[in-house]
Formats: sequence, C-alpha cells, structure tokens
Amino acid sequence: MLESAFPQAITSYATAELRDRQILYAITALTVFSGAAFALFKNNYDGERQIVRKQNLELQRTHQNLIRAKNKAVKAEQAKSEFLSTMSPEIRTPLNAVIGMSYILQEEDPRPDQLENLNILKFSAENLLRALGPQS
Repeated sequence: MLESAFPQAITSYATAELRDRQILYAITALTVFSGAAFALFKNNYDGERQIVRKQNLELQRTHQNLIRAKNKAVKAEQAKSEFLSTMSPEIRTPLNAVIGMSYILQEEDPRPDQLENLNILKFSAENLLRALGPQS
C-alpha cells in the first residue's frame, strides 16, 4: 500500500524475506518503545497518585486537628463565660469597695506619695472592673 502511494519513500529490498525481517524489527522496536513509554507513564502516574493520597491523608488529619482545636476553644470560652458569670458578682463587690475607699482616702488630703499610690490603686481596680464586662 505504501509502495503505491509513496514509491520514493520505500526502499527496495534484495529479498522479500529481508523486507519482512526489517518490518518485524520495526514492529518489535515500536512495541518495546510503546511498552517502555507506557511503563514510564504508569510509574509516574502511580507515584503522583501516591503523593496525592499522602497529601489527602495529611489534609484530613489537619482538618480533624482543627475541628478538635475549635471544639476545645468553644469549651474554653464557655467555661470562661460560666466562670465570669458566677464570679463576677463575687469580685465586683470588693472591687467597688476598694474604689470607694480610694476615693475617700483621696479626700483626706494624703501626702503626694500616698496620692500616687491611691491613684494607681483606683486605676487598677477600675480596669479590673471593666475587664469583668458589663454588670448583669
């Protein structure tokens, strides 16, 4: 078929047996090349697939760790809220007394070093009161 379509491309052979042998060599070479290329691509594919599997497992582990960390954070926030709601009135009462006493002591004409200490005491107590959040 090729001989009739492309006569200039076909080499003439001494014998039909030689021509058949060269065709057989060419088919064998193409088969070996195709098999090697397939093996190479399959090996590359399998390697990439294994990498993707490992990365997927790592992502799943990370996702589970994030879920656990989120649950811990939610529980910690709930515990903090419960603690503050329980302890806030217990802490507010003495803090209000400390702030009130600091006002009273400031009105009694303290020395400058005492006044500085009273201001620090009042400032710290007011900040702690604000940190407790709004009064419920």
